[in-house]
Amino acid sequence: MSAEAIEIVLRDGRHVVLREMTPDDAPAMSVYLARLSPTAPYIVVLPDEVPTPEEYVERIRRYADRPGSLALVAHEPDTAHEIIADCGILAGQHRQLRHTTMLGMSVLKEWRGSGLGRAMLERVIAWARARESVWRIELGVMHTNDAAIRLYESVGFVPEGRRRRMFRQPDGTLLDDISMALWVGPEPPPVQPH
Repeated sequence: MSAEAIEIVLRDGRHVVLREMTPDDAPAMSVYLARLSPTAPYIVVLPDEVPTPEEYVERIRRYADRPGSLALVAHEPDTAHEIIADCGILAGQHRQLRHTTMLGMSVLKEWRGSGLGRAMLERVIAWARARESVWRIELGVMHTNDAAIRLYESVGFVPEGRRRRMFRQPDGTLLDDISMALWVGPEPPPVQPH
């Protein structure tokens, strides 16, 4: 892991610290997700499924235990344990997948549109490019989340597939999952024919 903490200024002039998530953030992450979930229709966790702080400790340890993984949080400079956004990549567990990471990110409603999501995403991508072990970043995004799809495409992610009716919303609506990926590794050799 290991990414230095930095302070950035957003488009609207607000200051935010981006830093690596630690096990001490588990209680704040649980509060963050409980606050986020009711206002974020594009995350999978429903309000009654928010992990406990103890469950978050285990999630955070997974990032620490897998080389090529990074979990960042964002907060205002004077409120280190009031998380406003998170972004991370988790490397594959098996040797044939360790060069591939899965990206997840979220931003509280009142911080969306400020450039915070882009800043976190660019920070994670730059960190990944600097690692010899990370070659590919994958993500899934609900097909109706146009703002996220535009953001991901603007930093180089390309759509690679669509999983139909992947997500069932509380009202019964079914949404597709758009699989996207960004290659950050060396020039890949050709795919072997079968």
